[in-house]
Amino acid sequence: MMPVGKLARLVVKNTLRSPRHFALSSFGITIGIAAFVFLLALVLGVRSVIVRYFPLEQVEVIAPRAIIGTADITKKIGDAEVAQLKARPEVKDAIPRMQFGKGLQAYGYGSFEGSEVNFEVGGFADGIDPSLIADDEYLAGIFRDWEAEPGPKVACEPKPEYIEPEVEPAKPCADPVPGAAPGAGAGPAAPSTTATTPPGTAPVTTPVTTPGTSPVTTAGTTPVATPGTTPGTAPGTAPGTTPGTAPAAKPAAKAWRNTCPQPDRQYCDPVDRMCHTRVPVLISPVFLELYNAQIAPTQNLPSVDQNVAAFIAQRGLGRMSFTIVLGDTAYGVRRGDSAKKTRRVEAMMVGVSPKAMRIGMTMPLPYLRRWNQEYLGDAAASTYSSVVVNLRHKDRLAVFSEFIEKKMGLRLEDSLGQQFATAIFVVGLVFFFISLLIVVISAINIAHNFFVQISERRRELGVLRAVGATPGDVRLMISGESALIGFISGIFGCLLAWAGSLIVDWIVGTFVPKFAFKPTTMFSFEWWILAGGLAFSVVFCVAGGFLPARRAARMQPAQALAQN
Repeated sequence: MMPVGKLARLVVKNTLRSPRHFALSSFGITIGIAAFVFLLALVLGVRSVIVRYFPLEQVEVIAPRAIIGTADITKKIGDAEVAQLKARPEVKDAIPRMQFGKGLQAYGYGSFEGSEVNFEVGGFADGIDPSLIADDEYLAGIFRDWEAEPGPKVACEPKPEYIEPEVEPAKPCADPVPGAAPGAGAGPAAPSTTATTPPGTAPVTTPVTTPGTSPVTTAGTTPVATPGTTPGTAPGTAPGTTPGTAPAAKPAAKAWRNTCPQPDRQYCDPVDRMCHTRVPVLISPVFLELYNAQIAPTQNLPSVDQNVAAFIAQRGLGRMSFTIVLGDTAYGVRRGDSAKKTRRVEAMMVGVSPKAMRIGMTMPLPYLRRWNQEYLGDAAASTYSSVVVNLRHKDRLAVFSEFIEKKMGLRLEDSLGQQFATAIFVVGLVFFFISLLIVVISAINIAHNFFVQISERRRELGVLRAVGATPGDVRLMISGESALIGFISGIFGCLLAWAGSLIVDWIVGTFVPKFAFKPTTMFSFEWWILAGGLAFSVVFCVAGGFLPARRAARMQPAQALAQN
């Protein structure tokens, strides 16, 4: 048997001595591996973006609506159900969420970077336990129930627009005019009559008079002083003023100022006229991405990068505040018990958290609980709208879903992450089979090229057999040449795929408008993708050269030397 070192040198020399044969054999496999690596990296890149915003291990448990006639018999989710979910072995943690109760309306308004904004809050806000944000040092210090903090309250003066105007009682009727009959001043006004005249003639107007006053006439007559004015003064002159002088100017309204100790964080509540810390609000990375891609460009607002803490610190919490009106709606249609009373509270956006409501805002749970109790009662204050469950592994989703449906009477909310992941899996599978088909065709092309090359190298192979090379040596030599072609083609294929990804990223970044969840790169070149590309290339090339190597090994030396 030929020594390994000599066999390896012979394989390298035979592979590189014919550039034409090398190019024909490696071109197809290079394109196939490039397509395989390129498409697989694209699928993984898109999938990583989806999983970042829609974790596959995260599901939302809700109670299915059940209505009989006019009675709502929907199962309630309370603390007992949350404890039951947390006790499941496949559950990592469970986050109960509480929204504004059914019938409690709310909307928000404020100014952001000079633009006035109005938005609906009811249905787009919920509350979670502040302890769930304890892993973030900054948010843990500000996302809390400030109403439960000990300490005296400071008196203050609320904003004038926060104070509901009082309805003044009806004023009594004016005193009777002197000389008039009793009850004349409070009686109904005398009807005005106009005589009907033939067409083309001037109308004759019958003046309407009040007892004790001069008649008030219409056009065409001399104006006479009306009650409450001094004869001889110009009409419209205020009583008690001298004709020709300007009325006294009203004193200027006093400018309002926030006198709370921390005006950047506190506001004056119009109910108790005390300083309160604004309600802290979180938004999710999904909402932030939608804001940057859709809202900010259309409203000429600044984009906010992922470092929201720096953005807020630069502007201050006071510029991130807004007003929430409880018991009212931005649509102007007030309904339910909450419409009987309204009041205003102020809130401030303090940061971004993946535990926040995906489309909307999240506040500390005690605020939602108090508002629901104030407007709707104890039942609304003890019922959660949903529970977000993080599973230990996504493979346990089927077991968990069966448990909550059969044992608890609940169900899973449709998960966008699961839908996106399924779609990406199907597309990735299609791409994989396309790449596999290209590689298989390339392997067939390699087999054809080696058959042709063996026919051309019959005398050479015969000489090797004549000088002592065994059939195994010939088989290893041809297989080694195939493996070397596959290895080099795999490297070129991976480099071609990487170059293609740079071109695609440049095109997307330069010519494609910004859209929600747009990543900086569309590809994810994991190490196992590159290793898999090289392995596929070598394996398919060896498979393509197997039959030609077998044929060359069976060739008899005398027969090979006798042929031209």
